[in-house]
Amino acid sequence: MSQSLGIALATTCTREWVKNGQVRELVIEVLKIMFAAGITPNTVTRLETPLMAAVSTHDELLTNLLLENGANPNLQDGQADMNAFALAIILNEVTIIKQFLSHGAKVNEPCCQNMTPLQLSINKSVEQVLSFHTGNNVHLVQPPLIQAVESNNLYMTSVLLEHGYGSYQQSPVHLAMIHSRKEMVALLIQHGANLEKVNGLGETPLGLAIHPGSNSDGDIAKMLLSAGCSRHKESIEWILDNELDHVNREALNTTDKTVPRLSECRKFSNLDIKENRSNSRRKSAFINLKAADSFTPFFMTVMSGRMDIIKYIYDKGGDPYIECSQGNLIHAAVMAICSEEVLDFVLSFGLDIDHINDDGNTQLILAARNNNSSACQKLVCPGACLNMQDTRFGETALSACVYFGCENNAQVLISHGADPDIPDSRNTTALYWSIFNCREKTLKLLLEAGVKLTQRDLVHYPRNIKVMRNPELRQILNEYVTKPPLLQQACRIKVRTHLKHLSQGKSIEPFILQLAIPSKLKKFLLIE
Repeated sequence: MSQSLGIALATTCTREWVKNGQVRELVIEVLKIMFAAGITPNTVTRLETPLMAAVSTHDELLTNLLLENGANPNLQDGQADMNAFALAIILNEVTIIKQFLSHGAKVNEPCCQNMTPLQLSINKSVEQVLSFHTGNNVHLVQPPLIQAVESNNLYMTSVLLEHGYGSYQQSPVHLAMIHSRKEMVALLIQHGANLEKVNGLGETPLGLAIHPGSNSDGDIAKMLLSAGCSRHKESIEWILDNELDHVNREALNTTDKTVPRLSECRKFSNLDIKENRSNSRRKSAFINLKAADSFTPFFMTVMSGRMDIIKYIYDKGGDPYIECSQGNLIHAAVMAICSEEVLDFVLSFGLDIDHINDDGNTQLILAARNNNSSACQKLVCPGACLNMQDTRFGETALSACVYFGCENNAQVLISHGADPDIPDSRNTTALYWSIFNCREKTLKLLLEAGVKLTQRDLVHYPRNIKVMRNPELRQILNEYVTKPPLLQQACRIKVRTHLKHLSQGKSIEPFILQLAIPSKLKKFLLIE
């Protein structure tokens, strides 16, 4: 089939009036006629295949029609960057992924340059997608963001960054600089990469750029300096070699061999004699010395999630109250998505549970972006503020978790009284993203909680075809803006609104549990 016919077929799948359901049946019939005439759905344009165009409309019937007529979910676009299977994973289209798996989608072959399907989905907090992959004997290799940077895939790096992929202990900036990729470095800087982060060898990005053995030229160094990186950051290796003893150095490298190494260091370096010679203030300074990126050994071990090493550092004088650029120890526990035991241990110190780190995030906002509802619950119950906004995007914990598809987190936050009507810097709310991404469960919970929605809002909100074609959802939305609420619904909204005022932005659950009402009614007020 000619390139022009391929473009025509892909364009047919993405026409705006097809997405909105107008004359949709006619378009389906036209496609059937085209297939009957021998036109293959496996054409390739520069940017996409017809199946990729169909996936972008979120239309399961359309993708199924293409698959039944021989569309190949493994066929990559004209630039050989990705295929329809990868796009379905990025868009969290679980049903379409099921369709692809039943039509021969390859789970152990790259679907986006060097990345396999599981690599794309592993950090997206989509439990259903992960379960499909792990049930099909797939192999796990490197994280997707690292793969995207190493393969110099600007498009996929941009998609992953926009969907909240973090680098934390690993640094894509360093990987991009090793290969002298200016465009990739610029993209990472644009999305707020930490330019003071050191790699495993103790090099900052600027230090790596000006290193005598570096492949990068002066342009990247100028780019980093223009972006505001520090000119005076010392290498972490210099600090380790000149300031720390062996125990502290091993604490920064938390592996399975760390605890035995710590014991060996203490045995052979005669630390007991050294401790007798030094005063307690100097010992405390050693164990709590900050690295070049302001991290302490305690902070780094909490990020590792290793409870045995965490307790070892604490027993040797680690100060849990020292903060760094990434926040306090609660931030570290949340970023590591560690066990509940680690989070409980950190919370026992009474740290500021609403502390904002240098990236503008509270601990609850970070937890909301990961699919870990137990962490959200453990932060909310002690009194974390539900409605604080991050300083970069204006997101609350609720709007962030809805945007990233963490619906269990959304249920916890809505139940405890998070305000769903706070707009972010784009003037969008949690309800907007629940419709845009078709988060059906969250959409219903928001409506039950009394979210603000007018007829005008409904007209201007995104017309997700999965929402508009769902008679139940469409009826619920229309009745919400055209009819008064039921008496019990109106009473629940009124009571919850009053309790939100009393709680001053914190959980309303304690107030509800104190009410002299039946337990069934308490559950109704908590929207469980």
